[in-house]
Amino acid sequence: MKKILSYGLVSILALSLVSPTLAHADTKINQEEITYQGDNNEFVNLSETDLNELQKSVKINENGHIHLENVPPDQYQKYGLQYLEEHFNLLNEQVDDGQIIINQDLSITNLTVKARAVYGEWTNHWWGYDRNFGKIAAEKYANECNKVATKLAIGAAVAAPLYWVSAGIALSSGYYYLLESAVNEANAKSNRGVEVKIYWTRNYSVKPLY
Repeated sequence: MKKILSYGLVSILALSLVSPTLAHADTKINQEEITYQGDNNEFVNLSETDLNELQKSVKINENGHIHLENVPPDQYQKYGLQYLEEHFNLLNEQVDDGQIIINQDLSITNLTVKARAVYGEWTNHWWGYDRNFGKIAAEKYANECNKVATKLAIGAAVAAPLYWVSAGIALSSGYYYLLESAVNEANAKSNRGVEVKIYWTRNYSVKPLY
């Protein structure tokens, strides 16, 4: 079973938020996944089986809001669901602002004009966000991760180049260096770009686009 990379809780970092949009692309995504282990493995490892099991507890109420329902107490702590609820709060704010609709199947429809930008934008999901980067965009993204990692390594305050799910988990320079490496390695495998997924616990997966 493939594991989605996990990172622990580290030093406080102020993170900037960028609104994700609904992206559509015909690019085939290869199932090969590149992951790296962080230097502080205090948080949970997630598998696709874990996500499928948790999805059974994710519901939509009459107001169109997303929430957790009937979650076993041991799962709440095991999977860091307090951070998932923070992510849900952000999504529900977008629902109230008329930016998105969360459908009963948990897919998310973006109602903003920017949703027509199609490729190269962050996409909302109940579990976090994903984005496809073309070859050049992936190179630029990796470079931004390197810049953030370098600044964090010397204690400088920076704004993260990623859309983060909640403000509860901050990240180390090591996280960004490893993400940079993952993006560069996946991009080199196909020479056509990468798909990056960011989960509510800051876990990530990177796959080459073919």
